[in-house]
Amino acid sequence: MGAFTYKMAVFSRSKNYGSKYSQLKHAEELAEKVLVKYKEFDNYTNEDFKNKTNQLIDLLKNGKTLEDIILEAYSLVTQVIKRVTTFEMHKVQIMAGVVINHGDIAELKTGEGKTLSATLPAYLNALSGKGVLVVTVNEYLARRDASEMSEIYSILGLETGVVLKDQSPLEKKEQYLKDITYITNAELGFDYLRDNMVKKMSHKTQRGMHFAIIDEADSILIDEARTPLIISGKNTDPNHLIDRADALVKTFEKDDYDYDKESKLISLNTSGAKKVEDFFKVNNLYNAENSELVHRVQNALHANFVLSKDVDYAINKESKVEIIDTFTGRILQGRSYSNGLHQAVESKEKAKRTEETIVHSTITYQNLFRLFSKLSGMTGTAETEEEEFLKVFNMKVLAIPTNLPIIRSDLPDSYFGTKREKWKSIIKHIKEIHETGQPLLVGTRSVEDSEFLYKKLLENGLHPEILNAKNNDREAEIVQKAGQKNSITISTNMAGRGTDIKLGEGVIDLGGLYVLGTERHESRRIDNQLRGRAGRQGDPGISKFYVSLQDEIMIRTGLGGKQKSFEKFGVEGVSSKTLTKAITSSQKRIEGMNFDSRKNLIEYDDVINQQREIIYKQRDLFMLTEDATSIAKLIIKRVAKELLQLPVFKDKNGDIVYEKISNTISRAFFQNNQWCELSEISSLEADDIVDMLEASLSKRFDEIYADIEIDKLSDFLRKVYLDIIDANWQKHIDQIEKLKSGVKFRQYAQQNPLQTYIKEANLLFDSLKERINHNILKIVMNTNVNRASSKRISD
Repeated sequence: MGAFTYKMAVFSRSKNYGSKYSQLKHAEELAEKVLVKYKEFDNYTNEDFKNKTNQLIDLLKNGKTLEDIILEAYSLVTQVIKRVTTFEMHKVQIMAGVVINHGDIAELKTGEGKTLSATLPAYLNALSGKGVLVVTVNEYLARRDASEMSEIYSILGLETGVVLKDQSPLEKKEQYLKDITYITNAELGFDYLRDNMVKKMSHKTQRGMHFAIIDEADSILIDEARTPLIISGKNTDPNHLIDRADALVKTFEKDDYDYDKESKLISLNTSGAKKVEDFFKVNNLYNAENSELVHRVQNALHANFVLSKDVDYAINKESKVEIIDTFTGRILQGRSYSNGLHQAVESKEKAKRTEETIVHSTITYQNLFRLFSKLSGMTGTAETEEEEFLKVFNMKVLAIPTNLPIIRSDLPDSYFGTKREKWKSIIKHIKEIHETGQPLLVGTRSVEDSEFLYKKLLENGLHPEILNAKNNDREAEIVQKAGQKNSITISTNMAGRGTDIKLGEGVIDLGGLYVLGTERHESRRIDNQLRGRAGRQGDPGISKFYVSLQDEIMIRTGLGGKQKSFEKFGVEGVSSKTLTKAITSSQKRIEGMNFDSRKNLIEYDDVINQQREIIYKQRDLFMLTEDATSIAKLIIKRVAKELLQLPVFKDKNGDIVYEKISNTISRAFFQNNQWCELSEISSLEADDIVDMLEASLSKRFDEIYADIEIDKLSDFLRKVYLDIIDANWQKHIDQIEKLKSGVKFRQYAQQNPLQTYIKEANLLFDSLKERINHNILKIVMNTNVNRASSKRISD
């Protein structure tokens, strides 16, 4: 377990399915065969289907591969789907199922039937007996899909499970053991972290990472990948600088800090640093002893000038700060900003203060999903992010043709000089469309904008529904009604993903659903998601975006400050191919920057990820070892060797100080009894002292525990091992988080922050491993097992 060297970790799986064209051709040919073969099972009884499933399982056990049985498996599922739903699978749905089984992402447009497509590879892969996880973005969809698909799987002889947040560990374990289990990405990640904090293997809920099908793959693997999953505990050493730092930065002028809007990076400049020094009465802000102060001021800067209320976070009815996913518009339930930033936001908003926490365990979604031996996904919008999917997860994005041609009319954007003019035109346009009875879905970029428009429409005598982060518990209900005559639905970016907007009676004659975007997003993919809500399954529909030169995307193109040149736009707005090209160019640039930001997160997390895997494997080894005394002897061997290498046992000339060795070891491991005579070791070389110490420690261990039953002793030793590992690992995580937070300032000293982080993180981990071994041995050599067995061991 030496030091780590950094290498960009690319998820690697052995796949050789040729070019995208050949893959799609193969998928099409297989789908056509399925649509012929499934009719062979027209007369099958439910019992026949179960018997056929058992036959396929036996074939796999006898050496056949999934590719050998895929035609028969997919044909069986297609037949059962027809019986349960009366729906005949389309060729494109089966093609998507083939792509998913190959470990890639199937891009299926809205309404094309992704949920049914997933049943094909889910059934096929479940036959291996290792379990399949279908991962989605929220519990409503997980519960709904598990319920609706369970009859299909049941007829085929497989069990369906669903993991929910409020279930007990035992209930979750039962659900994970089902053949096919539906779950949210957040609960999957938190369960993984919690499983690696248990004290007994039997208390783990998950059974391994075999195969995952990720629904809305772009939302989970791209949008949510910017925020790591964190399990934290209370900080027993609260800091009192938060409110003072907030009060100070609220007095700052723009020339007191540097802020890059594109990268959203903010930092003090010379003027700001001087104000901090004067306010807190310190001489040099960037001295090591002021690192905590720098951290608090940096958080206050970020909270006040980077994060915005109702865009990045919301204040709920209990006056608590909740994070909004700016790509989906959903509240990130149970998530909070780490390293004191959440408390900085609370101070800014005078919101209900939560206790500051220390990170106990953390993982990014990228590293969570790279744990799976096979990974795939499906979504309506992924092609714009294909480079990232390929580099990070080794997954191609294959665009599946639509079952029927898309006849939606995508109208040119309308541009306005100011937001005021834009909103006036939007309200006027909504009233005109509403008078025809055509349903409207209006997409806004933030909670603030959705509520502004909602109030304006009410003032104009209209009665819209509103869907945003503050009421997303009604998401499915609102979205299902959005296609009815005369409906107006205002939605943030989430736009009810995962729930179809089905057109009501007579709506097709009115032109289908009208999607109106009130602003262009920084991501083309999010714009495409909103646009794609209309025109499902060959239905008619219309989409149109409204843009002002004061919108954020226009400011980031560099054109936002030039609205005086465009006063001719007027209240009706104009179309402009030039501006549309500028927006597309800006979106591509921002997408690239966001990719770089996520890649940077992976680069930092890959270091701790390697360390995390070692610690988790160590914990599992301790829990699985029946005779834990063997590990104790191994630790004795390591500690004996490590002790003699410590600088503290050498003088300034590098010579061994024998008396210090003797006294320290006697005090630490022999309860102050002299472990050896000084004369016995003073003439020995270091290696000989190591051998002598190992023998003495082993002998003492055997003497202490000679009368203890092996099972009782092993239980005691496992408790010591796990308590010491967990306590020290949590401290290590906290050190790493602080290192990561502060390392960015090293660039002022011409140091590469990432390389500095890697080097120092490795040194911290080497120290951690030594500390764990030494602390374990101290406890083992100085504790009465009968007294300690009922107490928590700490270091």
